[in-house]
Amino acid sequence: TLAGLRPKVSQKYQWMLPKPQNDGLEIGTPASTRTSMPLLDSLTHRIMREEYPNVHALLIARSGVLIYEEYFFGWKPDDLWLIQSATKSFTSALAGIALGSGELKDLDDPICKYLNQYRDRACNAQNQSITVRQLLTMTTGLEWNELEFDYHDQRNSANQCGRHDDPFECLLSRPKINSPDPVFSYNSVNHLMMNKILRKATSLKNEKELKQRLLDPLNIDRANTGTADNGVIGDISLTPRDMLKFGMLYLNSGRWQGKQIVPADWVKESTSSKIRINDSEGYGYFWWTKDFASKGKTVGAYYAWGYGGQYIFVLPSLDLVVVMTGSNWVMDEKKYAFEMMEAFIVQACSDL
Repeated sequence: TLAGLRPKVSQKYQWMLPKPQNDGLEIGTPASTRTSMPLLDSLTHRIMREEYPNVHALLIARSGVLIYEEYFFGWKPDDLWLIQSATKSFTSALAGIALGSGELKDLDDPICKYLNQYRDRACNAQNQSITVRQLLTMTTGLEWNELEFDYHDQRNSANQCGRHDDPFECLLSRPKINSPDPVFSYNSVNHLMMNKILRKATSLKNEKELKQRLLDPLNIDRANTGTADNGVIGDISLTPRDMLKFGMLYLNSGRWQGKQIVPADWVKESTSSKIRINDSEGYGYFWWTKDFASKGKTVGAYYAWGYGGQYIFVLPSLDLVVVMTGSNWVMDEKKYAFEMMEAFIVQACSDL
């Protein structure tokens, strides 16, 4: 009886060639890119059996072509999905574009320079030394606890400032940690504050800046940027194929269809670790970094991550981009995503 409450899924699966959609993505096959189809088949069956639960979409591109595109439990290619904090990596790209154009002068500028509305807080004795670079690396030193408790838990700092009349006032009112070394503290209001800084530096509203500088050049025309709150936008919604294009843009050093969209030096710099989180993970400028193990070797990756299982993985040495979407709201979904990557996808893309 209880089994009847679970989604009905077929145990049969046969890989099908992804469908061309005139969206700039070229189509290929696993065989043409030296990718092991049996390993991908095995992973697909595990998702279908919910051994890796609540996965909605899995897309894989290798050697510049889309070789695998599957949707699960009723999700479809055209469905927009809120990518949560994977949006931060898009904001990182916009910061690099603004820096390259000279609109954003220096990452070591104090945030006080760009936050006229919050000068009393941003420029006081405690906060005047906080820089744009520290925002991007999550090392401002302000007390913050976002990853220990669920987002609905009132002990979560993001929950607390989210209920505040002004999240920026809330953040800048936090006490500072007394430490001689940089302290990593993942903080989603940093993303909003970076958007506030970009609004000042570029004189463009966030949604217009995002559209003109990233979405339009990537031929992304179905994004939902939501509504501005406190003068900035937050997380955006995209299709998985459009998430994949963003990852491929970075794999190609910021170029898309022959045009440089994001400065190549920024792509390299922003996706390299600025601070180590544990033995295998680090953080760059709104990008996570990760080392995967494959056949006795270490395979370096960087990735955009959004709460619930939204991922854009880029593995330059394997010429590989992987996109996942999901709804793992109440479990350690990183465990599942990393296992899927390491045990199946990375192995499938190692030399046969």
